[in-house]
Amino acid sequence: MKVVVDGYNFIKGIFPQRSGLMEEFRNNLVKQLSIYKSCRKSIKEILVVFDGGLFSRSEREVHGGVTVIFSGRGRIADDWIVDYVERNSGCEIMVVTNDKKLTSRCHNFGADVIRIYDFNDFLHRALAEGSKDLSLKKDFLDDSIRKFEHDDVVAGVESLDLLMEQASIGLKDKDNNAEIDRQSRKGSSRRISKAKRKIGAKFNKL
Repeated sequence: MKVVVDGYNFIKGIFPQRSGLMEEFRNNLVKQLSIYKSCRKSIKEILVVFDGGLFSRSEREVHGGVTVIFSGRGRIADDWIVDYVERNSGCEIMVVTNDKKLTSRCHNFGADVIRIYDFNDFLHRALAEGSKDLSLKKDFLDDSIRKFEHDDVVAGVESLDLLMEQASIGLKDKDNNAEIDRQSRKGSSRRISKAKRKIGAKFNKL
């Protein structure tokens, strides 16, 4: 499965009261997606797409196995994502966004869409799974951690650090929880369950 994340839509939805440079949020998201990909072998590729960039053409970088796309000046990320979905219509693609228009356009080319709050649950579950064992071991939490190679700790200590970092900037603040509750109340639990069951096999890969 390929996962395509609507980058700024995700950041603005998860961090409604964000402060600081947007670059910090972008980098934090890419780090988390990198760890997530290493924990989920069913995910063949993760792309996170952001609006704009330094050039008129789109730019592509790879960080920790995650492909970072800037759509280019004068072009929004939505259009890049739709073009990508259309070009890869024969592939299994999951788009992460809350944008209703983008959701409809992606569905037209056979891609599935998951809301950012639901994907964030899968993301943090993977980060927690990677960190829970190491978080109980003092040896991995003192200064000696710097002696370990990156590959030895990427699924453990880094994921723990990211969870702590994200908690410190208010991921679980009251406003965000209220928004999640509001979204949940829009439909009955039966309708939500039915929608998830429809693509349950694909969700299981997340």
